[in-house]
Amino acid sequence: MNCFFSGSFADGFASLPSRAEDAGLEGTAALAMGEYEKAESAFVRATEAEPNRADGWLLLGRTRNLRGRHAEAMEALARATELA
Repeated sequence: MNCFFSGSFADGFASLPSRAEDAGLEGTAALAMGEYEKAESAFVRATEAEPNRADGWLLLGRTRNLRGRHAEAMEALARATELA
């Protein structure tokens, strides 16, 4: 029998991006458009979803720096450094 899904049902979703990746892409797009508040919110979601990814913390720190939130930026950048 031909079937659209082969293997287990979950296998069909294995290649979909994670919540952290989705949030990271949203944040990167917002950052590129100068929408820093939206970017920060997205990068916060990314770091909450996958707190051990240095790239999320790096982008969160960069965005907070652009928003003038320097102390919080330094905390995020320190976390990125720890994970790198």
